[in-house]
Amino acid sequence: MDIRSDYSGLMQITEDMCLTYLAGKIDASPAGPWIGSVASAIEQLECAAYNYCDNAVQTFIEGKDFERIYAGGKNFLKGVVEAFGGAALVVVGGLEVSTGAGIPLGVGKITLGLFGLTTAIADVSQGTQDIEYGWNGDSTTPNSNFIRDSLFGGNDERYGIVSTLVGAIGVYVGFVNYPMLAGTSAGALIPGRGAQGNTWNRNLTYTNQLNINNFSSLKNNGVVQVNSSGSNRPVTSAPNSYYSTGNGEHVFVYDNDGKLIYDISKTRVKGFKINVAPNGIEYYQPYKLKGPVPTAIKNLFGW
Repeated sequence: MDIRSDYSGLMQITEDMCLTYLAGKIDASPAGPWIGSVASAIEQLECAAYNYCDNAVQTFIEGKDFERIYAGGKNFLKGVVEAFGGAALVVVGGLEVSTGAGIPLGVGKITLGLFGLTTAIADVSQGTQDIEYGWNGDSTTPNSNFIRDSLFGGNDERYGIVSTLVGAIGVYVGFVNYPMLAGTSAGALIPGRGAQGNTWNRNLTYTNQLNINNFSSLKNNGVVQVNSSGSNRPVTSAPNSYYSTGNGEHVFVYDNDGKLIYDISKTRVKGFKINVAPNGIEYYQPYKLKGPVPTAIKNLFGW
C-alpha cells in the first residue's frame, strides 16, 4: 500500500514521521480522527513511514548515473597507475643518462615516461569529470581528455590502448629496475619497492640495474692481495664493505650479510650467485653483467 496516494487528502507524510517510526515510537493521534481506530492508525502510519523511506532511497538512486561513476573511477585509477609507470621511466632513464650506462635508451625512457605522466594527468581529469557528471545524474555531457582529443582525434579506443601500454611498460621497467630506484624519491612511488638503504640483488642482468646508492655507502676494508686470476679473493668480509687490490684495478664488494656479490674493474662488473650444496657449503658462481660500468661507480673507485 502507498498511503501517500491512498490518504493524500487525510495526512501529510513527513520525514519526522519516518524517523518516529524507525525509532519505534509511533504517535497515532494525528490519524485517529480519520481512521477511527488506534490499531488501524498505527498500521497505516507504519505503511506510510516505510513508503516514505523506500521512496526516498529510490529517488536517490534514480538521480545518479552509477554506470558513469564506475567508468570514471576506473579511468581515475588507470591514471594513478600511469603516474607510477611514467615516474619510473623518467627516473630510470635519467639514471641511465647520468651514469653513462645507456644514453640513447635513457633518453627514450625519459621521453616515454613524460608522455605517460601526461596521459596520467589527462585520465585522472577525465575520470573526475565522469564521476561528477554521474553523481549529478548527467548521462549526456561529453567528457574531455586533452591528449585523446588532440593527439588521437577523439578516438577513445586507440588512446586507451596506447596509454595503457605506456603505463604497463613503465610499471614493468620500475619493478625490473627497482635496485637502481631504491633510495630515490621515485622509488618510493613503486609499491613494495624503494626501500631505503642497501638493497643488493644477486640476479641482475644489466649494469644499469645496479643501485648506485649501495656503492656510495660502502665501508673501505683496505687492500687485499690476490692471485692474477682472483680465484683466492675473500668470499666474506664486513657487511656492506669492499676491498681493493694492490694495483687498484679490482674492487670486491660485499652485501648486507658480508658475502661477496661483485668483482668490479673499470671495464666490467662480475656478479656472484650462491649455490648451496646439500651439506650446507656455499659455492660462489661468477657471471658477467651486460653493459658498461656506470660512470658513477668508476668515479667512486677512482677509475
